[in-house]
Amino acid sequence: MYMLSKVVHWLLDPVHFLLLLFVLGALIRLLNRGIHAWSGKLVQFLALGAVLALFFLPLGSRLLEPLENRFPAYRFQSEAGRLDGVIILGGAVDLRASMDSAALIQVGSASDRILTAIEVLAQSNLDLYLTGGDGALTRRVEVGEAALVAEWLGQQGFDSGRIRVESQSRNTAEHPQALLEEFPELQTGLYGLVTSAFHMPRAVGVFRKSGIAVVPIPVDYRSDRGRAIVFGQGIVEWERFALAAREWGGLFFYFALGRTDHVFPSPTHSRSE
Repeated sequence: MYMLSKVVHWLLDPVHFLLLLFVLGALIRLLNRGIHAWSGKLVQFLALGAVLALFFLPLGSRLLEPLENRFPAYRFQSEAGRLDGVIILGGAVDLRASMDSAALIQVGSASDRILTAIEVLAQSNLDLYLTGGDGALTRRVEVGEAALVAEWLGQQGFDSGRIRVESQSRNTAEHPQALLEEFPELQTGLYGLVTSAFHMPRAVGVFRKSGIAVVPIPVDYRSDRGRAIVFGQGIVEWERFALAAREWGGLFFYFALGRTDHVFPSPTHSRSE
C-alpha cells in the first residue's frame, strides 16, 4: 500500500500528469498519421492549455481554500488547558539537506510546525508527540525526522522528558498506528493535532479512524484565504495547485482504501459528514 500511495502521489503532481498527457498526444500522432492525427494534436493542445491556465489563473488558491478553511484556527494559549498533549506530524524538515548541512536541521516550507512545537514547550506543560521518519523511496537516511527535531529542541534548552518520539512511520496513514504502538496512552484523552492547514482534513480522518481523539491545530496556510483574486502569480499558483491536487486526491484515495470514514472529515465529527 505504501508503494501504491507513492505512485498515486506521483501521478497527482500536475507536472507529471501533464507531461504524460503531452507524451500521450505525441504517441497518438505517431500511430495515427492520417486523418485521426488531429486527436493527438488536441490532447497536446489541452495539455498546453492546462499549463497556461495553472500559471495565470488562481486555480490553486481556489482549490486550497476549502481544505484550509475546513477547520477553524486554534488559539493555543487560551484553549490548551483542555488538551492532554500535542501531536505534531512530520514534513517540516528536509532530511537529506539536514544530513548534508553543518546545522542539525534544515526546515522547508512547513516550518510553522516547528514553531508550534516551540510554542507548546515554552507556553504550556503539555507533552509533545513528534511523529515521522523518512518517507523517501531512495537515499533514505538512518535518523528519522522526529528524532532529529527532538534532538534539536533539546539543544535549544527544552525539557527532553516532555518530548515523545516516533520515527518509524513514513506517511500520514502510518502516523497514528505507529504512535499507538509506541505510546498506548494516546487511546485515551484529547490531543492537539498539528499539521499544515491544507493537509488537516486527511490527517484528522486518519487519526479519528485509529481511535485517537484529536483537536485540529492548523498551521502553514498557503492560499489567499478569501482575499481578492490575483491573476498571473505563475509558479506560486502552480505550487498551490500541486498541493491541492495531492490533498483532494489523497482524501478520495484514503476513503476508498478504508483509511478514513468520510471523504471530507468535518469539525463536528458527526455521522452525517
